[in-house]
Amino acid sequence: MYLAVYGTLKQGHYNYKVLLAPKKPFANGYYELKAKLYTNGRYPMLIKNEDLFLIYLEIYEISEEKLVEIDDLEQPFGFEREKIENIVKGDVWIYYYTGIPPSEFSLVKDGNFRASKEW
Repeated sequence: MYLAVYGTLKQGHYNYKVLLAPKKPFANGYYELKAKLYTNGRYPMLIKNEDLFLIYLEIYEISEEKLVEIDDLEQPFGFEREKIENIVKGDVWIYYYTGIPPSEFSLVKDGNFRASKEW
């Protein structure tokens, strides 16, 4: 199975080092999703939207056990895992934020999260 990541699970970010390193992405690039990406500078949130937007994703092949471990990271913060279609062959999971972005979050216009604030 595969996990598409767009934020702190991407290479070079904190959660990648803790949960995915030293794995390399199976695929990466911009993909059209019915979602918008927001950030407060430390971490992003992907929120479903009716229109298609280009979002930069890294896609990793992972085990069921690793997926459950990442669920434990994401779910307490309001992120829910869903399957996305037409990305690669096989099941691809991604985490969407289930609320609305807080006021300190702004749209990531180019669809590619880059941390601008320290943890």
